[in-house]
Amino acid sequence: MVAAWVAAAAGCATTTTTLQPLAYSFEDQPADRRVVVRYRNTGDSGVCVLPEHWPNRGGAIDQDGDRVFLHVAGRTFALRGFNTGYCPGGCATYVAPGGEISGRLAYADFQLPTDLEQSPKSLEFKPLGYRCRPP
Repeated sequence: MVAAWVAAAAGCATTTTTLQPLAYSFEDQPADRRVVVRYRNTGDSGVCVLPEHWPNRGGAIDQDGDRVFLHVAGRTFALRGFNTGYCPGGCATYVAPGGEISGRLAYADFQLPTDLEQSPKSLEFKPLGYRCRPP
């Protein structure tokens, strides 16, 4: 975990390394069998988000098996764990002031039963980011 943070910090020069919660929006998209999360940086400085705090292009969150949950019909489904591996130059995603990132999480990665796909859902997800300068 520390090695991943150090590698990510190298790719996104930090101004402070204090992780802060990110306010995100959540949209259920049953027709596409996924949920979508969005984060807009409303601050006046850049924010870096590490891969263990945001979905990658494939919809996976690094080492997430015990931190991201979908709640449906009184049941809880954990997002399948994933190892993004090593990223030369760092893996952090930089979000400029006013910028936005989005990610998708497939129902299949929660092992959500088909009969619950149309049910109302809530997402338990606590992404963190830190202030940083552009890479």
